[in-house]
Amino acid sequence: MKHKSALPDESLLELPPRWRTWTVKSRTGGPDPKSLEAWRELIASRMAAIDAAFTLDENKPYEAAVRSYLAGGADPLGAAIVLRIERGLTNEEELTGEAIDAWHLEHGLAFAASAVVSLGRFQLDPYRIHTSTGTHLIGTMRESEYATVDFWHYRVTEQLRGAIESSDDAERRAVKDAVVGLRTAPGALNWAAILFPNDKEWVAEACARYRPLGEATDGGLWPLVTTVDLLDSLPGPALFPSCVTRPVIGALLTGIGPEALKALVATLEGENFRVDGRETVLDGIAMIPSDEATAFLVEHATDRRTGEALAKAANRFPVRAMRMTVARSRTAGETEARAAAAVLGEMDATLFEAALNELDPADRSVLDRLMSRPDGFPTLPASDLPSVLSEADAKPVVWLRVMNLPQILAEGREAALPDSAVRNFVALLASEDEQGVAAVKEICDAESLREFTWALSRQWADNGGPWKDRWALESLGEFGDDETVARLEPLIKAWPGENKHHWAVAGLKVLGRIGSEKALSTMQAVSQRAKYKAIKAEAKRQIQVIAAGLGLTGEQLADRLVPDFGLGEDGTIVLDYGRRKFHVSFDEQLKPVVTDENGKPRKTLPKPGVKDDAEIAGAAHARFSALKKELRTVSADQVRRLEAAMINARTWEQREFAEHMSGHPLMRHLTDRMIWHAESDETRFRFRVAEDRTFSDMEDEEVDLPEGALIRLAHPVDMAPEERSAWAQVLVDYEILQPFEQLGRPIGSLTDEELTTGRLRRFEGAEVPPGSILGLTKHGWVRGRPQDNGTEFGFHFPLPGGGYVAVELDPGLQIGMGADTEDQRLERVYLTDAVDLYYRQTEGGHPTDIDPVVASEAVTALDRLTD
Repeated sequence: MKHKSALPDESLLELPPRWRTWTVKSRTGGPDPKSLEAWRELIASRMAAIDAAFTLDENKPYEAAVRSYLAGGADPLGAAIVLRIERGLTNEEELTGEAIDAWHLEHGLAFAASAVVSLGRFQLDPYRIHTSTGTHLIGTMRESEYATVDFWHYRVTEQLRGAIESSDDAERRAVKDAVVGLRTAPGALNWAAILFPNDKEWVAEACARYRPLGEATDGGLWPLVTTVDLLDSLPGPALFPSCVTRPVIGALLTGIGPEALKALVATLEGENFRVDGRETVLDGIAMIPSDEATAFLVEHATDRRTGEALAKAANRFPVRAMRMTVARSRTAGETEARAAAAVLGEMDATLFEAALNELDPADRSVLDRLMSRPDGFPTLPASDLPSVLSEADAKPVVWLRVMNLPQILAEGREAALPDSAVRNFVALLASEDEQGVAAVKEICDAESLREFTWALSRQWADNGGPWKDRWALESLGEFGDDETVARLEPLIKAWPGENKHHWAVAGLKVLGRIGSEKALSTMQAVSQRAKYKAIKAEAKRQIQVIAAGLGLTGEQLADRLVPDFGLGEDGTIVLDYGRRKFHVSFDEQLKPVVTDENGKPRKTLPKPGVKDDAEIAGAAHARFSALKKELRTVSADQVRRLEAAMINARTWEQREFAEHMSGHPLMRHLTDRMIWHAESDETRFRFRVAEDRTFSDMEDEEVDLPEGALIRLAHPVDMAPEERSAWAQVLVDYEILQPFEQLGRPIGSLTDEELTTGRLRRFEGAEVPPGSILGLTKHGWVRGRPQDNGTEFGFHFPLPGGGYVAVELDPGLQIGMGADTEDQRLERVYLTDAVDLYYRQTEGGHPTDIDPVVASEAVTALDRLTD
């Protein structure tokens, strides 16, 4: 059964309004009667500039024509030169239109046409001349070597062209006779062709001498091109990349219709073609009602932008699009044909069925094959689908290609959703229909939904990631798992460098919504190790939001995200090779340490030998390799976090300390190497964690932690020299190496005067290399935000209790230059409640109650910097 009424007329070329703005129009009604008086007044006001122009020797040959025109003579060249001079300080289009009307009123139609054509006989090179009457912007005049045409050339001549076209034959011939001898330069040829667009010979001459842009054109004469021969007369058929616009392409389509395909294809194939103009050219091809144009789109359907253009063409010419897709398949273009078929699959269902019924059985059979999934699952019947999938009317998503996505399998993985239901599911995601999405989750396989939404997000990204459709990326938060996290992490880190910071922020939110331990630990890793400062800051911000929702601080959440890697309670792994076993522990940097069954150290875990159980030993070796890979980042992060905890005097409650530090299978290897400080209302003392998990003091006597004690890393500022020495001896006796300097750490303090005044003058005036400043960022110091010309005017140390130690720099660090800049003078070093962008505030308060540990770290950092 035919459905003719549902099908568009595929023979029509229909251009949207924005594509029809550059046409050769004519206007009746005569010139503006006020233009002559206004033109003469303008000339009178500019006589000083006109006189100045002829003080230049280069302009002398043109002076007689100008003086003749100014005296009332009908000299078209003089009139044109006066306009050129006047136009130096005035809007070109507006003044030219006024002058043309004035010329028409002044000396008639033939004179006006001759003066217009004379505009193209010469050009002015910009020049400023100083005379007794002032400084004048004029130019040196010379014969025109080339000229181009723009939209305004057609617009300002509408009235004059209309007058010529509406004149009788005798007057029209007189006008043409007056103009013909003036067509001596490319610009004059252009103006003559614009005034007489129906004279194909004149248009052809203008095309032949039009300014080339390589082997391309700027499209200035395309509104005059009404035959392929005229197009071929131009320097080349292609449009220069920077000149691609809808009106220019629309002008050629209006002029030669489907024959414009030649020029548009040449444009796409031109060298250095701009990506941002490609879509416009493809849209032009998609409007051409010819088999050749649609076949071109089908042939290149694997390209994203071409696929989008094919989708538009398919809505205009559905039967043709189907026929060309089938034809491509029959000429060894199976890949392109399947890509095109995926585009056809997104057509309106009614339009698709109507077009399909127009195909002969053989073509229809080929198209059915192209649109099928070769290894696909059978689809669920409509009766088994929830109403949200069977009744919804999905709005089309421009970039969506359901056929290129994995099938969504029902529970049991024996059948899949039909493509129509998948489109409805995508519509649910787009509309954020939580109930509808929940209904789909209830009947579909979780792994299948994960794979589908991942592929959907990649299809969105591959199609430019339109921000209004970011739901495609956000859907990963609903259906993703740890596999999704692993795939997403490198993208989040890379996107800011691709100018996609907003994608990375959305990706971080996806991690937060997935909410698994791996997702949150990945977010923690991004906050510490991402290359780009902005995304690191965003990750930290989101961690704080998540932590606050859990009633935790960001560091408390980070404690809970440290993986245990399947270690035993004693913090080790036994790797079984069958006939032999190996024990893995960790050193002070959390690097694996391997020993055999006799306790003999091994440089690394050996590869399985011929006498080992191949299966068991292979699995054990693979586990060790994976452990080393994961530890590369985790270990450094934990050492850095632990040192930051000491610097910032962070405390743990006893339960937290036991669960996340001394009792954690991995963190115990760091905890056992440190000296700790316990403090309660009644007492304060230092201790370490012994191998039997008890606590002991510097005399190696067991001690109990008092109820309610807060625990933090001991800092040398807490201890007398004798106590520091005693603890150092304990570490030597037990051969304990620390992950960072603790007991031997230098000590500093703020003076009473510094706390009172807020100024640390002892450091001011020092000149330091920029590399030393950058090194402080590894120890909690923060660089200022770049301001004028990318300059960072200072840096600061955030105090955990509020406020900052801030340093104003002169001249300031240059962003992107790293250490490759001049030495920096510490202009001011001060305490402050707030830091401004230029580090110059002189008013406001400053903190005075600063923890001695924090003060010591800040002061000793400045000591090292200025030493």
